[in-house]
Amino acid sequence: IEIRLAALANRLDMPLPDELNPKVLFDDVRNLLDAGNMIKAIYVHRRRTGCGVAEAKRNCDEYLRHRDKSS
Repeated sequence: IEIRLAALANRLDMPLPDELNPKVLFDDVRNLLDAGNMIKAIYVHRRRTGCGVAEAKRNCDEYLRHRDKSS
């Protein structure tokens, strides 16, 4: 469903709301990652966005890589 919704939104040139966009990490997920709690962060991210495990992990890893480059 998420894939079809994203494809439809993309086709209509309509951005997804943050709650449905798996690339958006909410503050609570970022706080968990900053505290070193990757598993809980992935779980919370999946619950909030409905994305799969692999995509949630990829998004969390991307956040950590970007955060470490900024430091």
